[in-house]
Amino acid sequence: MEQGRVSYGGLDDKGLSADTVLERSKPFEPLRPVPVVRFPVQGAAPERKGAVGRRAVEVTLLERAGETREGAEVAFGFPLAQGALFDAEKLRVVDVASGEELPTQVHLLAHWPDQSLKSLLLQFRADLAGRGSRKIAVEFGDAVSRKARAAGTLRVDQERGAIRVTTGPLEVVVDTERFVPFAKVDALEPERRRVAASSGIELEDENGVLHSSAFGAPESVRIERAGTHDAVIRIGGPFSTKGHGSLMRYVARLRFLAGSSRVDLSITLINSETDLEFTDIRRLGIDLVFPGADSWKATAGAGERVIESEGPLKLLQADERSLEEGATSAPGQMAGWLAIRSGAERVQIAVRDF
Repeated sequence: MEQGRVSYGGLDDKGLSADTVLERSKPFEPLRPVPVVRFPVQGAAPERKGAVGRRAVEVTLLERAGETREGAEVAFGFPLAQGALFDAEKLRVVDVASGEELPTQVHLLAHWPDQSLKSLLLQFRADLAGRGSRKIAVEFGDAVSRKARAAGTLRVDQERGAIRVTTGPLEVVVDTERFVPFAKVDALEPERRRVAASSGIELEDENGVLHSSAFGAPESVRIERAGTHDAVIRIGGPFSTKGHGSLMRYVARLRFLAGSSRVDLSITLINSETDLEFTDIRRLGIDLVFPGADSWKATAGAGERVIESEGPLKLLQADERSLEEGATSAPGQMAGWLAIRSGAERVQIAVRDF
């Protein structure tokens, strides 16, 4: 920094080295096995009787954005006192006005030392009027029985080298032998057809060398959650090169919703290169491929306007103020969504917190 100006150092300046700041000792090793985090649908002792016969806790759902929502996703944690409940099936969510039970997915987050349920994750869908409110009640106790089940089907099948997830309108194959999030994406309605595929998660280093989750096997693959409402798959490992080197690490989670063609992908990039203080990269991304892409048309949101293209569309968000469309530049910021369509076929991509 000189006279109020800040400039980046060259790529050769990687800051401090590990030898400068770390003691020369063997790497840290945990003294006991590290447990795998799981979210079961049931506690360890559902046959035991709890201290509560029947109790109801009212919860008010508020819609603050002014948009009417049909089947809005609702999820929250629900705490329980020690000894109150042992069986997760003895809990249900009902609409206070109508008394109707809402199909609810329940997962155990924690239990007390006596194996009673301590905290549960409740997930269900509810219709909400714009800027309106709706009262629901969580009923629990040994006299309560959850009966309503989600109408949509959600299947998670673990196969050799792959996980196949069927949500109803969509079937997605996740390649777990060499991690590719969307190895195959088929729409099932009104008939089966291929709609998309992807590369692995790609990382390009400062020298342009490509590393990918698809160039090597992941180190961990597990189904964290699978129920009537949603399923979550967690996969972690290194970014590898075709020359068997590696750079940094990833943790990816895929979330699927019953009865929905929406799939959420979240990626955590971990800088595991601890020999130097800084690690430079050029790009982190994933390539999506759509069959017959030459006939597809693209639409994207940019500020207050919508960009439509009958042919190839190239957009670059150069900085937070300017958007480059082909060879032209204009003020604006992409909204973070892109729609690809061909006839009746439509695929939408959205980046959260773009």
